[in-house]
Amino acid sequence: MLIARFWSIQLGWVNDGGFL
Repeated sequence: MLIARFWSIQLGWVNDGGFL
């Protein structure tokens, strides 16, 4: 989701689509 990708960048995660 767009939100997931947003938080992924904010938190500095490398996971793409791995959240939610």
